[in-house]
Amino acid sequence: MRKVLVALLLALMVTALILAGCGKSESDKSAEEAKGILAKSQAKMENVSSLKMAGSSSVEMTEAEQGEMEYDFEAVTLKTPDGQTEFQMIARGEGEELQTFIVGGYMYTYDPNSGWVKIKITGEDDLSTAAPTPDQLAEMSSYAENLTLLPEEDGRYVVAFDVSPEFFDQYSEGLTDSSGLMKDLFEDLKINIIYRIDKSTMYADNVDMEVSIKGVPMFGDITAFTSIAFSEFDQPVTIVLPPEAQNAREEELLPGDLPSIPGMGF
Repeated sequence: MRKVLVALLLALMVTALILAGCGKSESDKSAEEAKGILAKSQAKMENVSSLKMAGSSSVEMTEAEQGEMEYDFEAVTLKTPDGQTEFQMIARGEGEELQTFIVGGYMYTYDPNSGWVKIKITGEDDLSTAAPTPDQLAEMSSYAENLTLLPEEDGRYVVAFDVSPEFFDQYSEGLTDSSGLMKDLFEDLKINIIYRIDKSTMYADNVDMEVSIKGVPMFGDITAFTSIAFSEFDQPVTIVLPPEAQNAREEELLPGDLPSIPGMGF
């Protein structure tokens, strides 16, 4: 369960960055304005070399032993000179501190019960646990729909949108899913976004997300509410893997395993 929540928080934050881009064409003037604002912000965000994120997440599950969980988290991500993305996150909640790193092509996670574990990030099968490249960001951001430009808040543009089912169809094509379970889960997956952009810089300011999915084995219907604030753009950052993580136990996603779902971490 704890590893699932670490992946969930990571996936939620990655999804927030993925979806901060241009949406599908709409005839409504508000939607056209929102589309242009998101496109300008995405262009700025793609050129950011590093940033910090902080926020909170609450998860409700109808059939899990522990029906509700809450976490606070802080994270930093950066692009290395060779074009790779590195990531570090600390999540605190339920009386524990959980850690996640993406360094050198591996995702490392730690919790007090299982210790350090690492998973090789290979691309297609591990897409939602990997830090996305700018090309992936540009591709995935094109699936926003129902764009609405809301009233401005304290010098920030406010844009609301949903994620088109076509995004999940495209995403699931590259996944190993012999049982067909992933396809069924994707049909009921919904992501709603309220995204705020600083008018003076066009940088992402914060995002509120609601992610819901029905009928997840052992968990039931799941709803996750997450708020994330972005700051310290292009500031010097160094991500160093803790020495104790060097001996992390390596695990891999087997053909029968469920890879993470975007924005849900299952």
